[in-house]
Amino acid sequence: MKCMAMKDMAERAADRLPEGVTTKEQLRERMLGVIDSLSSPAISDSHIIRLVAQVAEIPRSISMVMELLEGPDLYDFLAERKRTLGEALAVTLTRQVFLAIHYLQWKVGLVHRDVKLENFGFSRPPPREADGAWPPLKLFDFGLSWLLPQPVDEETSRALYNVPSAGTDLYWAPEVWANKCGPALDVWAAGIMIYLMLSLNYPYNLGQSRDNMLRVAVTCNPLEFPARPWDGISVAARELVEWTLQKDAEKRATTAEVLAHSWFTNPGGAPAVEQGCDTPLPAKACTSWRLPLFDSTTACSASS
Repeated sequence: MKCMAMKDMAERAADRLPEGVTTKEQLRERMLGVIDSLSSPAISDSHIIRLVAQVAEIPRSISMVMELLEGPDLYDFLAERKRTLGEALAVTLTRQVFLAIHYLQWKVGLVHRDVKLENFGFSRPPPREADGAWPPLKLFDFGLSWLLPQPVDEETSRALYNVPSAGTDLYWAPEVWANKCGPALDVWAAGIMIYLMLSLNYPYNLGQSRDNMLRVAVTCNPLEFPARPWDGISVAARELVEWTLQKDAEKRATTAEVLAHSWFTNPGGAPAVEQGCDTPLPAKACTSWRLPLFDSTTACSASS
């Protein structure tokens, strides 16, 4: 069944293959490798939801059965708390977020393109007390994932490709607004997640911007750290946020650099801070545009 589904997807993508893939057979094998990676038991330690089964619906779609996540997504978890995460917990969850993105990019060869609070869920309900045993976070929803020519390495970790904008515009990196796609855009989106977990606000005044003004906010607004709650948060945390939210994709941290950052080994002790209002987060962010799973039907050429 997997082979039939991937063969069909490869045939539909035959006219425009990703850079580095020259034949339908190569594309088919590349896609099969992705499916095998997402189905492997080894993925359980990567904080990515595991693919259990695939059902082909030829010629237009493929349905997938994923493992069950019994806990809430990260957005609902934060919205219910109505207070920021303490720095120790934020470090734990941030590390899991970047382990998932790193595995997806460097081992599987996909850019997720829709990293956000709503696409990370707890495998089990989290404890009510901060010192309880926390279940792992899992990244899910690969409906916008972009198939790279090959898994990311140091040389390609900041590469950009000419790909139409897609995802959730509140989390779009500056290059996404210019129809560029690459591993760095997932890092930017995860940086927004860190900022949200530690402050319950969006950076760059994005929470107060709407529609076409989001691009203006990302392009023109400075990255600010208001005294409440950032004065109590460690310098290392703020440094990492700044690095992940660097507007220039060439200067933005890679997932490997993030995971080696000192914040993960020496976090600050900032406690959770009450938000002080009834609606601590804006409404759930909606995906702005959706493409077929592992889409490669648009030319994926390296940006100059």
